[in-house]
Amino acid sequence: MGLIGFVKNQPDGSVYIEAKGTKNQLEELIEWCKKGPEYARVDAVTFTEVPAQAFDGFEIL
Repeated sequence: MGLIGFVKNQPDGSVYIEAKGTKNQLEELIEWCKKGPEYARVDAVTFTEVPAQAFDGFEIL
């Protein structure tokens, strides 16, 4: 998607993402998260706008 930031699985089974990109890229990410990968169960998606961080790329932590 051309984003920078990171994604990480949380101990409670949720997924935490911090991402930086254009408005369209971030909207695309949110829409993808509402479906999730094949065989995933998505109960809810919430997002919060925060001050931009300095990321070098996109990492899976």
